[in-house]
Amino acid sequence: VQALGGAVLVSGVTSLCRAHSLERRTLPFLDQAYKALVQFYHAEAILRLAVGPVNEKSIYTHGNLAELYLHNLGEVLLGLLHFRQGCIVAIRVFGAGHANASRKLDELAGIFSSARWNDFARDVSSGNPELVEPEMLVERLGQQGIPLHGANLPRVASELQALSEPHVGGAFWPTLWRDVGLAPA
Repeated sequence: VQALGGAVLVSGVTSLCRAHSLERRTLPFLDQAYKALVQFYHAEAILRLAVGPVNEKSIYTHGNLAELYLHNLGEVLLGLLHFRQGCIVAIRVFGAGHANASRKLDELAGIFSSARWNDFARDVSSGNPELVEPEMLVERLGQQGIPLHGANLPRVASELQALSEPHVGGAFWPTLWRDVGLAPA
């Protein structure tokens, strides 16, 4: 089953690469981007079922979701939360000193530094991304006038709902959202 999760992850990467080859913001681009989104979440569901939420491939599902949300769909909060979760998983899988984990930490710290959120950058650089609390991310985004939800959120929700019905259910969504930092109040 883990191999199936890896295969779905690779399929998502392929869809994302196809989307990047198309002109941004055109319907074919967005269709490919949403296809990748669904494949990444499907891969994460399979991986969690097979080996749990802390595994090497989940580092990449969260990383790819972060890239897709930040660079392609304009959903900054979801992108940062998935980036943070990918770093947390990388540390748990490899340890903060491992090259792959260190690279992920450096990338997220760089994003925070560019926003002048130096305390967040420091926490992440020191191997403690979990210290960047989701509520604080929401507060910082608000302070900088960055919307918490972009124009693509309704379609994101629709695509995830469609994925849920035939493929993903049970405890996947509540535990994923809790892990990422979006647990319902």
